[in-house]
Amino acid sequence: MNLATILEDSAKKYSFKCVAIEGKKKISYGKLNALSNQLASYLVTDLNLAKGSRVGILHENSINYLVVFFAIFKAGLIAVPINVFLKPDEVIYVLNDCEVSVLITSQSFLSYLEQIRLKTDTLKEIIVTDKELDGCKYLPLSIKKHSQKNNDVDLNESDVAVISYTSSTTGSPKGAMLTHGNLLSNARVSMQTIDISPRDSILLAFPAFHSFMMTVCIILPVMASSRIVILDSVKPIHRFIKTIIFKRITLLIAIPQVFKVFASIKMPTFMRIIFKFNSIKLAISGSAPLDKNVAVAFEKRFNIRLREGYGLTETSPVVSINPPKGLNKVGSVGKALKDIQVKVVDEEEVEVAPNKVGELIVKGPNVMKGYYNMPEDTAEVIKGGWLFTGDLAKIDEDGYIYIVDRKKDLVISHGMNIYPREIEEVIEINRKVKEVAVIGIKDVHRGEVPIAIVVLQENETLEPQDIIAYCKPRLANFKIPHRVEIRSDLPKTPTGKVLKRVLRQEYQ
Repeated sequence: MNLATILEDSAKKYSFKCVAIEGKKKISYGKLNALSNQLASYLVTDLNLAKGSRVGILHENSINYLVVFFAIFKAGLIAVPINVFLKPDEVIYVLNDCEVSVLITSQSFLSYLEQIRLKTDTLKEIIVTDKELDGCKYLPLSIKKHSQKNNDVDLNESDVAVISYTSSTTGSPKGAMLTHGNLLSNARVSMQTIDISPRDSILLAFPAFHSFMMTVCIILPVMASSRIVILDSVKPIHRFIKTIIFKRITLLIAIPQVFKVFASIKMPTFMRIIFKFNSIKLAISGSAPLDKNVAVAFEKRFNIRLREGYGLTETSPVVSINPPKGLNKVGSVGKALKDIQVKVVDEEEVEVAPNKVGELIVKGPNVMKGYYNMPEDTAEVIKGGWLFTGDLAKIDEDGYIYIVDRKKDLVISHGMNIYPREIEEVIEINRKVKEVAVIGIKDVHRGEVPIAIVVLQENETLEPQDIIAYCKPRLANFKIPHRVEIRSDLPKTPTGKVLKRVLRQEYQ
């Protein structure tokens, strides 16, 4: 089994069934399989890409995204989904770091292309899916002459399928190498746990580059021969709600902020009644902690089961979920999925007793192969097959996991991971800045936002808005500090380490 064969199998069984809807566009399993085969043939025969070559995907949610995603596997290549919110320099870092050979994109990212051409080392070709451009290949014309038959590719479950970039405490993102086996096992056990079948419709409304969306909203439904309903955004919210109702969504995957809006939004009586009797059989919250009050309010208002789960990019990504048909312990992230082991250990890496806090570690077929070209970093987090998550947690007598604290510096804004060190390194480039500390504070709408506390060099002047303006062309919008404070000094330990814990306490 590999990620190409799951599409081929569903296409054989349900060739004429709709696999995806994007607005007024629809595509069947048979057509998606055929187009993916044509693109795969083009990548191998016309572009001469060898097995294991990296192909970047910088693309908004669309049917074209699905074609590209599966074509890469059918060609025996490795997909590199790129965060669509990144700025050009950040995209270029990813392309160079994993030596991408081909970038497939859309006209939404035309402003990036010139910089990418000038600053990438290994890029052979740029393919645009929806517009003819000078210097780029146009997807429909490129694949027209190629065969729609399945390609004979030598792939096994230990081969890397995806390199998914995750923010790093050291500043530079790391590419988590996820194998076909990693992703297939995680999708398969997730499918069994939440009981998804060909009758289901799953909403893909958050960016597909995110590992949670990739596994649960693309790989899982194709494996189950279900239907994917594609939105490019959850905004405006009324369109999101109408899509759920009129496309008869049965599985709703979202981040906590969405459920918070649903729990409190003012809806006309008729809309609330219709929504309360909609087709959703299960809602799943992931990517950030879910507030207990929101969970209770959502279930009470709409009579929909809402379950919180937990995962990491490095675990393909799902580790645990509150059982959809079992005991739901609000405040926990549920029990580990079948075939996945979890335990909590102390600083000596010895397992602690139930309800004792320590570091959560994970072992199973979903744990990544490692970080691309980073053997030392890999060795730090994978020991004896166990992935050390860096998250503080406890496990109760029933096996339910409670995340007590996240990786100490991580900020999660709208479900997106932000590591302060990456922001700090950008601000520190400014010669007027002596030192900076970035922390996350709570925000009603986004969950958390980063703020920067800056100390200037002696006799220098700089306004907060100047620092924000400095960050804008260098960082994705969601990473830009929500505000900047100028101070004379930062709290530190006797050895000179900044006490971010003290800073965070100031804003609680």
